[in-house]
Amino acid sequence: MLHHNDEAYNAEVAERTKIQAHIEEQIEGHRRLERVKLNDFRKQHQRKEQSREWDLNDPRRVAKDIPNRTGDDDPRCGPASIQKFEGEDYLHKQRKVIQAQQQRRWCQQMVDDKDARKWAEKEADRQYAERQEEMTHKGWQLGKMVAERRALAERETADFNKALAAQKKQQKYRDQYREMCQNMEEIQNALDSDLLGEAVATTLNVNDKSRYRPDHMKGLTNDHKQDIIDTQERQREELIDRKRSAKQEDREWAIYQEQQRRAAVLLERQREREKRAGRVGLAVERKQQVDDAEYKKQLLDELYRNEVNEDFFSKFGTNRR
Repeated sequence: MLHHNDEAYNAEVAERTKIQAHIEEQIEGHRRLERVKLNDFRKQHQRKEQSREWDLNDPRRVAKDIPNRTGDDDPRCGPASIQKFEGEDYLHKQRKVIQAQQQRRWCQQMVDDKDARKWAEKEADRQYAERQEEMTHKGWQLGKMVAERRALAERETADFNKALAAQKKQQKYRDQYREMCQNMEEIQNALDSDLLGEAVATTLNVNDKSRYRPDHMKGLTNDHKQDIIDTQERQREELIDRKRSAKQEDREWAIYQEQQRRAAVLLERQREREKRAGRVGLAVERKQQVDDAEYKKQLLDELYRNEVNEDFFSKFGTNRR
């Protein structure tokens, strides 16, 4: 029932939201229409050409003006128009009249524009006030309708909960009574069945009498128990034998590793002796080479000795070329 009430409330909220959105859309539509009307009014009645300063701000005012003299054949110039004086203005009065008329029209147009803007603002304010009043009234109506429906839903929910509680209470009593009857029947059936009995024949497999039924096992016979004990004893002996064999293999492997280690040590020692003997022989050979080199050097020094003595100097100035 609470779920139905939530759905009703959500539906009311959605409906109210739709109405609110529709009203806001209408308001925005009126605002857009007013803006369009205002822009149209500005385009028709507030153009630059219609301003009172346009004759001064018109960039083509000089080009539009008619010069006093357009040429020698200007029909406005008669026989007495040979001399043109500076500052002459033949259309001064006419221009003053036209300017006065234009000024009156501009003033009247500004007054009309101001009145139109005032009327448009008043009309917009009146329409806005009417829409606000309408929205307030609709909101009050929606709130009242939601409150009434919520109160009705709460009353219906309370009645439904009371009826549901009574129904659940009765159903609970019926379930308890049915469960108690089923339990008593199950206990009696278990007492009367072969499941709790001691008949060994009911525990054997139909196809193989040496196997038991997994769902009706009552225990092992003495022969089976003895067979299990013998099997366990045999497995223990096999385990002891395997452990003994493993220990023997470990000892043999340790002996083999020790032999290999000793052989490796002996081999390493033999290599060290050979290296030392090689180093001694190399040292003896190098010493012999050094001695030979020194002896050769001495022989060469004796052979190519050129010592300067008194006889060398006594030879100077004793003969001529």
